[in-house]
Amino acid sequence: MTTPHHPHHDAEQHVCTGVMCDVATPGHALSIIQQRVATATASKWRDAVVDSVSADGWVQLTTIDDRETVWVWNHRDLSSVLGAGEPVALHAVYHVLAIGGTWVNVASLAPAAATQLA
Repeated sequence: MTTPHHPHHDAEQHVCTGVMCDVATPGHALSIIQQRVATATASKWRDAVVDSVSADGWVQLTTIDDRETVWVWNHRDLSSVLGAGEPVALHAVYHVLAIGGTWVNVASLAPAAATQLA
């Protein structure tokens, strides 16, 4: 049996380069377990539209059902695969952003902190 890793990573121990990332915390690598639990909980997906995408990984979304502004972050620049006005789906529990058939792990920003970015 293996010992679980601490949920926070040390930037000196883990380096994300290009498409390679071994960090499984929100905003980094999407694990197979995360894919499976997101698939198994279909009712937790929220449809949204992209408002903006920044080169430093931040994506601003507006949910379709309640017009909530949601900020998510991924360690990669997603601007080459995502643009303003595009439809996406955000899993409300397991930190997954679906961009068409591509899923990425995202960190969600708390609503209070998001108002400071807007």
